Amino acid sequence: MGRLKELDSLRGIACLSVLLFHYTTKYSEIFSTSLTTQLFSFKYGGLGVDLFFIISGFVIFLTIKKNTKPIEFAYKRFTRLYPTFWICVFLTFFLIRSSDLVLYHRNFSELMINLTMIPDIFGVKRVDGVYWSLLPELMFYFLMFCMLLFKKIRHVDLLCFIWLLAISLNSLHDVMPLRVLLNLNFGHLFIIGISFYKIKSNEAKWWTHLLIFGSFLTSFVISDSLYKHLFLLLFIVIFYLFVYDKLKWIKLKPLIILGEISYALYLIHQFIGYFIINTLIDNGVENNMLLILIPSVVTMSIAYGITFYIEKPAQLFLRNTWTKFHKF
Repeated sequence: MGRLKELDSLRGIACLSVLLFHYTTKYSEIFSTSLTTQLFSFKYGGLGVDLFFIISGFVIFLTIKKNTKPIEFAYKRFTRLYPTFWICVFLTFFLIRSSDLVLYHRNFSELMINLTMIPDIFGVKRVDGVYWSLLPELMFYFLMFCMLLFKKIRHVDLLCFIWLLAISLNSLHDVMPLRVLLNLNFGHLFIIGISFYKIKSNEAKWWTHLLIFGSFLTSFVISDSLYKHLFLLLFIVIFYLFVYDKLKWIKLKPLIILGEISYALYLIHQFIGYFIINTLIDNGVENNMLLILIPSVVTMSIAYGITFYIEKPAQLFLRNTWTKFHKF
């Protein structure tokens, strides 16, 4: 199974949704203004993160099939995530620290702890608000690493059913350390992604579809938001179209490029975008379209540069180094 351009497009849509949510609804809430919502309010765009988690479940299981060695899996995840993350952390930290957004100023000790990608565990403020989603992502990788380490990948369906049961039980009695460690708030989304990988790779059984349905039902014990459930249902329908080759029309070049830069864009767009919007307003710009378009173009341009001129060369170098090292 080669690179799936439909997934790149879906990543692009998910990231754009989150970006528009932050630049319209979220910005207007934080800064008590209606300037960015005069044209439209993208108040459900934050659910793009749920789509990211589903995509991640699919892609990571695809990666596991290619890298069955636990250490190799961990190393490749590290090279994919951390170098780009560190660049975005430093860029955001120094830019925001030099701005008048005092609310988002962080000290150097907070910066250092943020470099771990899990500041929440240490009770430290994030350099950028979007980093909250990296902890569930890392916990998912940790669970996949453990499955590789103990050679339980072939039992993934059974483990996913147990995972759904744990999510449901936790909703009755929340156990904080286990909720984070076992990803009990978002595990059902990753399970959906894994299940669709099974369908796409012709490994599905009848219970694979049951896992998807069970994951959808499990979302009702986690959240009482009707819109969250409706969007999850939409994402499931979209993935069914994808795995049965009915989503080829979505492979549009702009969306594919947006998907390729989505990781860097996701990491830098929020606080840096707020800084740009504030600067525009301070200089008399009140046009709603410009207040959204300019920070979008600027952060996308920065993300493009980071992705293609730093991230990809660094990733290639690190992975070639790994290959050369293992020849000896």
